[in-house]
Amino acid sequence: MDVSLVVIQPTSLCNLNCKYCYVPNRKDSSLINSVVLEEIFKKVFSLELKEERIEFLWHSGEPMLAGLKFYENVVKLQNKYNTNNITVRNTIQTNGILIDCEWAKFFKKNNFSIGVSIDGPSFINDINRVTWGNKPTTKKVLEGISNLKEEGITPGVLCVISRKSLDYPTEIFDFFKNEGLHWIGFNVEEIENANEKSSLNDSEGVSEKYKYFISRLYDLWNENIPKIEIREFVDTLNVINDKFRSPNYYRKPDETTDFKIITIHKNGDISTYSPEFAGMPSAIHNNFVIGNILVDEFESLPENKIFKKIKRDVDASIMNCAKQCLYFDLCGGGFLSNKLAENGSIKSTETTSCSLHRKIMTDVIFEKLKKMPNKPIYNQ
Repeated sequence: MDVSLVVIQPTSLCNLNCKYCYVPNRKDSSLINSVVLEEIFKKVFSLELKEERIEFLWHSGEPMLAGLKFYENVVKLQNKYNTNNITVRNTIQTNGILIDCEWAKFFKKNNFSIGVSIDGPSFINDINRVTWGNKPTTKKVLEGISNLKEEGITPGVLCVISRKSLDYPTEIFDFFKNEGLHWIGFNVEEIENANEKSSLNDSEGVSEKYKYFISRLYDLWNENIPKIEIREFVDTLNVINDKFRSPNYYRKPDETTDFKIITIHKNGDISTYSPEFAGMPSAIHNNFVIGNILVDEFESLPENKIFKKIKRDVDASIMNCAKQCLYFDLCGGGFLSNKLAENGSIKSTETTSCSLHRKIMTDVIFEKLKKMPNKPIYNQ
């Protein structure tokens, strides 16, 4: 199996009530139990992996609410079952509020990678990223980041672009630069799962404003290479580079590749393809559950009837994108969960993320490259 990423949901509980969050059941305090957790590592480490490394991404809700002892047990179980000594990477995607000195020391000692979600300066971040009592969060998030830095850890950042963000590319970039945050990934606010609307869909003139935002952001980033890495620019430029090298090349996102990503729910249910499928209602796809870690072997999952149905729809989606979209080679037909949430079908094509994060961004980058013909395409 070509598994490279195992996404684990320790809990759906969250201490924040972000207005655009897609995760359902964020007041459910139940945790993944120890039997499920041990079975995950027992079976993942028994796989014959194509590459001698695996990443575990702790995600959904606020994963740190599982507690420090939970992750101490995670490390013990990984050491117990990793008998072939493959390279293991643990990544936690967190809102950062719970990161105190003890947590930071644990992350440092056990070589955890940390991603912190923050949308920029407080006047932007505190619009959507608020507590259940609608209180701002920026100050506490920065305190958590500061505790990480005390241990020599610089986290990556995930920033959600909302309608408000589009007017402030300079302020957002300068915020991350001034805070010493060097790796930034930008997600667009999406209609997905529990999140049924987006400010990017409800507003007029979004395309032009997004183009301005990306153009200005690119210029600021270009002035700061290699001190700051913006995921979307690096990925897009590398895909363009690969296409120039090989005319037959087209992008193959991990989320469209069979079992490249495996997502395991807190009750042990297993999903694949887009991690956002986990918990997404779809009767014809059995809510994207293709097995359970307590009763099924990974090797049996390709023969599962539900998986085969999902695979047919994913393959059809990719084919439809390839037929209809001029940008297909640079995209590969991703954003599967958005297709279902926005358009009602995995087999559909364009979504908000496609329009903004693929088409407009690619156009902007090509325009920039034309003005700098002698500048090498970024590769890292």
